[in-house]
Amino acid sequence: MKIPKLCRDKRANGDLAYVCINRVKIHLGKWGAPEAVEAYNRIIAEWNTTKQVPVAKGMVFTISELAIAFLKHAKEHYLYPSG
Repeated sequence: MKIPKLCRDKRANGDLAYVCINRVKIHLGKWGAPEAVEAYNRIIAEWNTTKQVPVAKGMVFTISELAIAFLKHAKEHYLYPSG
């Protein structure tokens, strides 16, 4: 499985670092900041162990990110009628 890349979200008031795991975008802080790289390394290490999206206390998600994560979960854990 491919390791998710550290990405850059360009914004007018300063670029942000993020990683996208299973279609969930996790913001890591200011692009280029050592804290963002540390957060990325920690999240990737946890993902390598569990293969699930790491969720930390205080993480903020958009409604669409939560909906995508739930739909993925539902497809993996519930049976859908074929048809």
